[in-house]
Amino acid sequence: RFPTDGIKGTLIFPEKNSSNGFETIINFLKKAYTELKPYGVDISCDVYGYTVWFDSLNLVNQHLEGMAIYADAIYPMVYPSHFSDSLYKIMGKEERTYRIIFESGTKSKRRIDKFKTKTILYLQDFTWKSSLMGKDYVNNQIKGAIDADVDGFILWNPSSKYSYFSLPEKINFLNYKKD
Repeated sequence: RFPTDGIKGTLIFPEKNSSNGFETIINFLKKAYTELKPYGVDISCDVYGYTVWFDSLNLVNQHLEGMAIYADAIYPMVYPSHFSDSLYKIMGKEERTYRIIFESGTKSKRRIDKFKTKTILYLQDFTWKSSLMGKDYVNNQIKGAIDADVDGFILWNPSSKYSYFSLPEKINFLNYKKD
């Protein structure tokens, strides 16, 4: 992604470049794909969760289809805490959490399956804003990912303190039956 933090006016880029941020990211992926694919290397990238919801994410210069052309897998970071609190506000906490993941996975697959690019979701296993997600927010995200028929998921906790392993009831995602 492109820099979004700090005072942009203080950033110095010594080389002039006429391409925009979208082109820069896509050209980087294209070069990586061209150089590494002959060696059997799979190319993947992670994107912000909102990237699958909008045509393009201007702030960070992410365009899902443009990136998918040169990626074997895309990992949308669809942490419910990072979505607007007003999204699906009329639903209960548990259903809202499930719905954000399900819709994110469905939208991503619909947009990038034509490129034979896998959708593998990053799910939230950290507690920030978890009071808005319901008690069983980890399992509800797993259910949403499986029901969206994505190619996989990764639980993420920046401190590596994963609650999934200590949950009293865990989704058995190997034998989970879709609703």
